[in-house]
Amino acid sequence: MVIGIIVGLILSVLFITGTLETLELKTLDHRFHTFSDRMAPSKDIVIITIDQNSLDYLKYKMGIVWKWPRDIYAYVIDYLRAAGAKAILLDFIFSDPDIDRAEFESGETDIMLGEAIKKAGNVTNSIEFFKEIEKSNYVDLINYDSITKFAIEVKGIDHLELDDYGDADPPIPPILEHSGSLGSSNVIADPDGIIRKVRLFHKFKNRVYTHSSFALFHSLAGNPRTSVDRDYALELDDRVLGLNRMVRYISTGTAREGLKAIPLHTTLLPMYCYHI
Repeated sequence: MVIGIIVGLILSVLFITGTLETLELKTLDHRFHTFSDRMAPSKDIVIITIDQNSLDYLKYKMGIVWKWPRDIYAYVIDYLRAAGAKAILLDFIFSDPDIDRAEFESGETDIMLGEAIKKAGNVTNSIEFFKEIEKSNYVDLINYDSITKFAIEVKGIDHLELDDYGDADPPIPPILEHSGSLGSSNVIADPDGIIRKVRLFHKFKNRVYTHSSFALFHSLAGNPRTSVDRDYALELDDRVLGLNRMVRYISTGTAREGLKAIPLHTTLLPMYCYHI
């Protein structure tokens, strides 16, 4: 009896302090690394990174500091298009105009980026959703109706009991209007600060939007019919993916270990500097 009470008190303390959840998450990491199917990642997927060396390269070579002018991103997209990229995902939210620069007219770099996106025709841009209404310095630029064309129809979406977000931060019009698709950049970190899951669907103003990674996949797959059944199975035409009630993918970390990552300073930045 006494032992039971002591054990119960210990478990209660561990539960209240979040220790049990942290231990569960660590064991989850171990289980996925130990028992998951370590499939080799596709060599067709390339992550182009902006690392500290890339920031330093432009700073000391060209005197360009962060934030970079958006003609740089336009140049990168033009390069990827010429290289035959089937799809491009920009993990940035260009929700405010580029800052005024002496060498460009006001808004010129935003137009340059928009034109590059238009030429590519396969660029997925990112948007962020908020639970509460946010005050934006550029609220007059936001036309929420302009993002509705990027919503997708998901049969059975009510099974997921999604919350309706109250506000959104989309790209500015010169960039948004030429996007091939649009997806959420929202992520959820676990209590230990590690991101293990992604919410696949978001509801905003009674329309459904997907995470940017899924928006890219959905576009590449030809925008298949999408539905969710009562057992939380996601059906994309003839493809079936099992989900949990919160509609999250768990990232095991195993696939990312072999993904090809290319820092910009080792490839495109030298060519950009030569180009200008």
